[in-house]
Amino acid sequence: MKKWSIYIAVFGILLSFPVLAQVHIKPHHHEAGKVNVFAPHYRIVPDRSKIYTPDRYSCTMRRNLRYCVNRKGRAINGQIVTTDGQTVTYATYLNGYQSGETSVYSNDGNLIERAIFKKGLRDGEAIEYYINGNVWLIKHYDKGLLNGKVDEYDISGVLIGQMTYKKGWLKDAYCANEKPGYTMSERVKNTKFNQIIPCNRQNDDELM
Repeated sequence: MKKWSIYIAVFGILLSFPVLAQVHIKPHHHEAGKVNVFAPHYRIVPDRSKIYTPDRYSCTMRRNLRYCVNRKGRAINGQIVTTDGQTVTYATYLNGYQSGETSVYSNDGNLIERAIFKKGLRDGEAIEYYINGNVWLIKHYDKGLLNGKVDEYDISGVLIGQMTYKKGWLKDAYCANEKPGYTMSERVKNTKFNQIIPCNRQNDDELM
């Protein structure tokens, strides 16, 4: 009888293994609609659903940078939507300062500009578009200053100009359709700090 008791006990332990295995692999399953922290390659996506309209925030200047808070006085983490009657701007804010992607659209929904900000300053690539959706300008910024190449295209997508900036100043420029007598050195000389003089200025009506 004792032998049978031992056999039954051993058999019971063997039957319990699948249950124990289930306990170990359970954290890899979805629970209550959320992915468990043990799931591989899982990345938490921050909540970007907060959209602040003008009645829900206020902004001041801090160290020459725009700083925005909500109605409770807390730094904004979300998106501010503004309009000037002709365009609509969607700007992302982090800890009160403009950070991440900012997109500007015309009233009819055409993308006009997309830029990256970091702690209130343009930082990285910025692209401006024609009304047909083609790229007009590809610019690069470093801490708010034009720095590096600026490529300009006509409305059909042909490269017509290349400019080189260093810390906001135009150092070199080339325009395929440059007016006779207007040399590159004059273009550089007449350009103000951190300013772009496009090659295709005569076609401003194609931009919006």
